[in-house]
Amino acid sequence: MSVRYMFKDRFLVEYGSEAGRQRWSPELFRNFASQIKTRLTLYIATEGVRKILPTEIRRERDEDLGARALFPDVDIVDIEGGHLDFLEDKALLRSIQGDYYVG
Repeated sequence: MSVRYMFKDRFLVEYGSEAGRQRWSPELFRNFASQIKTRLTLYIATEGVRKILPTEIRRERDEDLGARALFPDVDIVDIEGGHLDFLEDKALLRSIQGDYYVG
């Protein structure tokens, strides 16, 4: 489910000289997200989207896939495996369960 679907036009701003031209606004989204009082964590599968990114983007944003551009304080957790394989990784479970993790 996309952010645009969930929030309709909440994060769109007008731009250009043509009426009705809109673009997604990272500033509006950042302002919205800053009001959410929770820990933000990005889980990155080592064999996931990183593998298909163009080389120039990987060089610039490999560590966080660009997440810190919007969320400077986001925690990054690298998980071994592919896009869905990482769901069974103990590092993911430890991160989600915190002090309640038994394993």
